Amino acid sequence: MSRIAQELGLSRKTIETYREHIKLKFRYSNAEALRKGALDWAHHSSVESLDARKDRGKPR
Repeated sequence: MSRIAQELGLSRKTIETYREHIKLKFRYSNAEALRKGALDWAHHSSVESLDARKDRGKPR
């Protein structure tokens, strides 16, 4: 987490607070559930983005 804080120019405490707020908002029970949720979101976003690019070239 300190690497993230350094890269963003924020304190470690700020990153911890943001992470806790995200966990509460999305109802993740712990940090591992948050991590898995983020990976799922990233995967689905990239798949949807690829599908959209494929659809742009198809005639309607």
